[in-house]
Amino acid sequence: MCKPVNFSDVYDFRYYSDGMPTQFEYWLSDNPNNENYHEYCVLTKPEYDHRWKDVSCTLSRNLICQL
Repeated sequence: MCKPVNFSDVYDFRYYSDGMPTQFEYWLSDNPNNENYHEYCVLTKPEYDHRWKDVSCTLSRNLICQL
């Protein structure tokens, strides 16, 4: 079972998933932007050169889960 990544400090865009600072970021230009204050999940697509885009967690997409 997957759930949205637990982003903390959304407004500062410093994301943590396990309490440790991220060591790698590959955001699409102008992302993350938390558009309309509801984009707490991340999407990557070939069209974005596999860069990360923040999106709403209500979108139906394939998920990457930590095992």
